[in-house]
Amino acid sequence: MSTGFSNALPAFRAAGLAVAAALAFTSCTSASGTGPDRISRVLVIGDSMALGDGAGASGPDCGKTIQETARPDQAYGPVVATALGADISVLAVVGRGLVYNYENGTAPNMQTWLGYPKYERLPPRREAPGLVIIHLGTNDFYKHDAGAEFTDAYADLADHILSRYPHAKLVAMIGPMLDEQERSRASDAITTALARLPEKEAARATFIRVEPSELGDDWVGCDWRPTVAAHQKMAGMILSDLGLEQAH
Repeated sequence: MSTGFSNALPAFRAAGLAVAAALAFTSCTSASGTGPDRISRVLVIGDSMALGDGAGASGPDCGKTIQETARPDQAYGPVVATALGADISVLAVVGRGLVYNYENGTAPNMQTWLGYPKYERLPPRREAPGLVIIHLGTNDFYKHDAGAEFTDAYADLADHILSRYPHAKLVAMIGPMLDEQERSRASDAITTALARLPEKEAARATFIRVEPSELGDDWVGCDWRPTVAAHQKMAGMILSDLGLEQAH
């Protein structure tokens, strides 16, 4: 389900793709399409789902680690970038939340890791993405209510991104790993944060709440991460939000 605030899909080919669970990665695809509105760069800010962890297995008890079953080139971000013929950068760390880490882990949260308040880890303006996907909140709201602290941090990050990249489209996402109550709390926090954006910025932001029922019976991969098939469907939601259709 997509909420507003205001091509074809080839197989992904990684060019020198290097991924570490707690590091960013950048990959290039061959560009397609022209014109001022073409998205040539995609930025994803997220957690283990953004890295495709656990996507290469079926069922939560797969007998392997989420890193062993990772499919980073088949995660929702690379699938979207490929459909757009765009380069992609992923800033994601396993187990980190925007303000509250999984089971209250003591490592720097994503706000700190991104370099708040200037967010030094984001790409410079000269490498501005045309699409930014934020998929944070799963770790913040898993068996926890991050509340106003999360909303404040999310609003600050979204405002910074849309100000830093004045031509970028922002897609905010949540789901599917949280239960219904947790997903609702996270959704409310994110939509409240986006509602604080100035009108011109808000017009470039949308929210997608991913329900497990939308992903099919085979959505659960290793340790409850989305499968490759689920990532394809999540990518389809983003492409639909952009007014594009996913090839089958």
